[in-house]
Amino acid sequence: MAGRRLDDARPWADARLPDGTRLHAVLPPVAVGCACLSLRVVRPRAFTLGELVAAGTVPPGGDRVLRALLDARLSFLVSGGTGSGKTTLLSALLGLVGPDERIVLAEDSAELRPDHPHVVRLETRPANQEGAGLVTLEDLVRQALRMRPDRLVVGEVRGPEVVHLLAALNTGHEGGCLP
Repeated sequence: MAGRRLDDARPWADARLPDGTRLHAVLPPVAVGCACLSLRVVRPRAFTLGELVAAGTVPPGGDRVLRALLDARLSFLVSGGTGSGKTTLLSALLGLVGPDERIVLAEDSAELRPDHPHVVRLETRPANQEGAGLVTLEDLVRQALRMRPDRLVVGEVRGPEVVHLLAALNTGHEGGCLP
């Protein structure tokens, strides 16, 4: 399955299909009764902030606040429940970053698609069947910092990578953000 192991020894798998769709599969007995497949289709292009305002996703005047946040190069956190639009909003905001700035994205699963000319995208990967080749989000954050990003974006922070991210944001890496 997209180069990932899925069997009795490893009854779940996350994969990104060639078109960008995320696939998650869980086999019995972990999935009770039958196999479970979940697909998450990624929009091929990011919404613009104007489109989000027009759709009522961003409240009136909210676009001015968000633009000021970006212009001031403040670090920020986008939070919300699953499917609430965190990735959509962040992609739109990153599209507003100046074209001379380098954005480095470090993600567990590459979902952010900012419309920006200078984006470096890094994605984790699981170990192979021999247990080698694991690349964690913590690894990617450390590597991203060596790339001299103007904006460091870390997707879905929920592990030890938060230490490296907070250290970076506290030592001069302005304008970082995370969903």
